[in-house]
Amino acid sequence: MSEYIVKENEDGSVIAVKDVQDIILEILVEFDRIATKYDLDYTLAYGSELGAIRHGGFIPWDDDIDLFMQREDYMKLVEVLDSELKEPLYFQCYETNDKYNPLTPAMKIKMGNTHIEEKTLITNRLGDNGLFIDVFIFSGISESKFKHYRAQAYSMLLMPFIIVLDLLHIDSRFFTKRLYKHGLRYEEKNKNSKYGSLNVTWTF
Repeated sequence: MSEYIVKENEDGSVIAVKDVQDIILEILVEFDRIATKYDLDYTLAYGSELGAIRHGGFIPWDDDIDLFMQREDYMKLVEVLDSELKEPLYFQCYETNDKYNPLTPAMKIKMGNTHIEEKTLITNRLGDNGLFIDVFIFSGISESKFKHYRAQAYSMLLMPFIIVLDLLHIDSRFFTKRLYKHGLRYEEKNKNSKYGSLNVTWTF
């Protein structure tokens, strides 16, 4: 199998995608230990789910892990992570720091002493770049397409204000607070819906 290279060092050595996968798998194993201990439900998502089914592990060129959780289990996770995560692991989310950008996945669990930079317009306001796994909120959505698209449209209306202010290094928390609360209200309103999707703070 071809080796997928992330970076070639000056001494000729390389960092391969497999090296990244080994580290983020460590994070997932620890996440699973905590989720199992506290009986928290989660599922693999996106390419992580596809890789598990199609490749029996990672897609060979995939360099991240994505998870879905529902709000109730996610909030329990937030409560226990401080006491359960051992260094060098740490986590970031809006619930513990309102500088966290809710346009990104709900939570990132990161490995200290590592470094990776995401090349997106979304600013990492917390200023560190450890390798990570992503946790997304999966919740009920309106059974009316019109109401759902309207809720998404409000999120998308807020998004450019947040991105532009962040790029200008101006505090955008006035808008991110509204985005976060919008997501919570929408979840609560549709908690008994027969349809589910990502929290509407995720606009991509």
